[in-house]
This record gives sequence, C-alpha cells and structure tokens, in this order.
Amino acid sequence: MGYLLTVLIISIALSIIIATSVNLQVDELGALLNIYLPVLVGLLTLAVFLVIVLFNNKFNIRITALIICVCFNLLTAISLKLNFYNFLTNLSINKTESNPYKLSFKFSSYASPAVSPGNITIQNMDGFPSNTHLVFSLIYLPYKNGASPKNKALAHNHDRVTVRIKNQNAYNYVISKASFSNKGLWEITRINNINTDSLSFPLSIPPGGSADITIAFTANAINQRITPSLWKALLKLQYHLVRFGRTINYQVPVGSTCLNLNGTLTLETNDKTKPVKTIYLRSIWQYRAESDWEPELQRVLNVLNFKTKVGFKNFDNGLRGDNITELSDEIPADYFEIANKAIPVKVIKIASYHGCCTIEDTDTIGYYYKGQKNVNPLQYTDDHSGQMLLPAPSDALNNYASFTPTRSFALKIGALDTDRNKNYEKKIGIRVWKAINEYGVVIDNAYILGSDYLGKGGTNYDYQDNVYYVENVRPISQKVN
Repeated sequence: MGYLLTVLIISIALSIIIATSVNLQVDELGALLNIYLPVLVGLLTLAVFLVIVLFNNKFNIRITALIICVCFNLLTAISLKLNFYNFLTNLSINKTESNPYKLSFKFSSYASPAVSPGNITIQNMDGFPSNTHLVFSLIYLPYKNGASPKNKALAHNHDRVTVRIKNQNAYNYVISKASFSNKGLWEITRINNINTDSLSFPLSIPPGGSADITIAFTANAINQRITPSLWKALLKLQYHLVRFGRTINYQVPVGSTCLNLNGTLTLETNDKTKPVKTIYLRSIWQYRAESDWEPELQRVLNVLNFKTKVGFKNFDNGLRGDNITELSDEIPADYFEIANKAIPVKVIKIASYHGCCTIEDTDTIGYYYKGQKNVNPLQYTDDHSGQMLLPAPSDALNNYASFTPTRSFALKIGALDTDRNKNYEKKIGIRVWKAINEYGVVIDNAYILGSDYLGKGGTNYDYQDNVYYVENVRPISQKVN
C-alpha cells in the first residue's frame, strides 16, 4: 500500500512540473490553469485512490485504480502544456508574423509632436505615451459587489482612444483598409464622431483635412474565455492567495487576475512615401475592481513601455513604507528643483488604482515650496476614474499640468508628501523612480511617482493608488528627522 501511494504522489508532483514547464508570463490567465488544475486534479485522484483502498483490499483493483489515476494526472499535465500557447496564438490573425506579444516601441514623452511619416500626421489624442502607441484599460466586472447601483454606471474605463490623422498632401489621402493583428480584442467604433466599424473603409481625407478614428478595447475574446465557472473559481483562488500572501509577507510570483495584451492596428493607404502605417496597441484587462484584483505597479509601467524596475510586485516587500526598495530604480527624493528654467515642469497622471465613485476619493496633486505650508494645486482627478490608466482630470482640458517653480519644492498627492517627515509616522507615502525607456536608457530629468494611502484601513503599500510621470525636474533628498 505504501509504495502504491508513493507512486501516485510522484505522478502528482510530475504532473505539476510538466504543466508549469512553460513560460507562464506569456499568458498569466492561462497560467492559472497550468498552476492550479494539476494540483486540484492530483488531490482528486488521491482522494479517489484512498477511497478505493479503504473499501477494497484486492491488489489487482488497487493496481488498476493506481494506473488510471497516474495516467489521468499525466494526461492532464501534458494536455495543459500542449495547449498553453494556443489561446493567444489563435487570436493572432496573421500566424506568419513575428510574435505580437514581443513588440518594440520607441518611447517619447507626452509633450512630443505628432508623428509625421511623409506628409501625414498621426496624433494620439491622449497625448501619452506616444503618438503611435495607444494604451487601454478595461475591467470585466466593475464594482459588482462594491459600489452602489447608481455609482456602478459612473465608474469609468479607459477603453477608447482616438487618433487624429491629418493630410498635408496635395491629393486625397485614402485609407483603403484598417486591420488588427488580433481578433476579438480591439475594434474601430467611431470615425469623425460617427458610430462605425472597419467596414467603413476606404476612408478618404481631402488635402488639409483630417479624420478622427476611435479604437475600442473590447476584450471580447478574453471575456468569453473566462465565462465557465472553472475560470471564476481559479480567479477567486488567485485573489485569495494574493491576499493571504500579504499576511505572511509573501508575493505570489506567477499567475494573475489581470492580463496585458499587445497588438497592432495596420492602415493600408495610398501614401507614396509610406503606404502602410502601424499603430501599436497595449492594454490591461482586469477581472474585478479594487483590492487585490488591481494590476500591480510594475504591470502598469510595462504597458506604458517603461523599463523602470519597481522592485516589488503586489506590495513593497514588507518594508511598509519605511525604506526605499533595494534592487530597483527607486531613489530618495523629498524635494525637487526645476532642471531647465526655460521650460515648465510637466506632470501627467498615468494611472489611478484606488477607491472609486465618492467625492472623498477625488485625488489632487499640488506643490509647495520648502519651508512653506501653502499648497499650489495643479490638477484634480475625476472622482469616477479611480481604476484605470490615464485617468481623466476634472478641472482641465489637457491631461497634464505644468508650472514653473522659482525654488526647491515638494509634491503633495492628497494628504501625502514627497517630504516623508510630513507623512503619517514619517513613512514614504510617495515613492520616486527613475523613468527608463524601452531601451533601458534613463530619460533625462524625468521620474515616476507612485503613492499609497497611509494610516488607513486600506493601506497596503502597493504604491499604485496614484501614479504620475514628471519631467524637467531634479530630485533633492534629505534625511528623515
């Protein structure tokens, strides 16, 4: 009996090894199947085998049961491994193209001019991160169990982005075809503010004219994928493991309730210089809103194509805001000074992942001079944009704020200061990282700021409650008093 049970346990361990011997980072939702299903199947076969042994002492029946259980474990593992890459591969329309999940982008700040291939100008109306690089975020179940019915309808997604194409040629610019690299993820929903789809092409733009094309991240293929009850159980299991990990200072290294999706929109045109235009699309799909359903900060920076290393995943490695993170691009920065006095400091909110839909969750960013208490407000975030990339400001036409400080200053996000001496228990409420582009090159005088609420029941030290990109500054650090 003992050696039979040993063989079964070995088969369970082997099935887990086989199922997880893939690149689990390629499909973090699919990883949940490969990680947890062999364990669940293994426990099931173990229970069945023990029941058979308990109620039947015939050796040949026990051997038969063992063989069936071992085969079931191994076949489950082999099947999961063989099918791991199928889902994302099947989304790719052109299978001969290079892997669409390893695209390369040229990072440029939101202040960059519109891209002009020949006499055609392409402008991302978000203005960030670049004109041919669009980012989206979508929550599958926004506030199902959280907000009131009234507020549910008001919770926002950043699931639509518009690009403006201007024709500076002397002839009509014709976009004959618009096609996505993947099916079931994005679609064209409006052209010049009129509801439409990809069948509206060819599209003709007269000399000196322009056309606004709105692209929506629908994630229909992902939404259909997770419809079965098994997926819901796996997602909830991952959520609870992440929550439990916080209590023992352990961060679950693989699997997620969020997914990054990358692709392209290709425009085929009659342009004599460059007939094919490519627009890159990067998205975050999120199963539910708030708490440990949220995307971690590193994922947010990845989708924006920063190579900045945060140094942690779901929380700050148990530091609880007391020190900067090791082996990361974080720097100590309590105060700043303007780097180039000829141009202003610019600030843009690139992400917001905190509570939504109540006025007290409306976040502000401002600055104050060292030695002074008066805070100069810069921007107010729309109070229903608490779970999204590039949240909308409520007080300005532009999605960025600018100012020209005359001396060293600190930044203040809500009740948090970059000067930690002013924070709850003198903890780090706003972490500062060097902004690093896709080539691993530090962007001069540019930094990423991530804040976390301190001294509250929801404090979890994930530092993605409010995330800002700031440029044209130099940091000044000081010791904690």
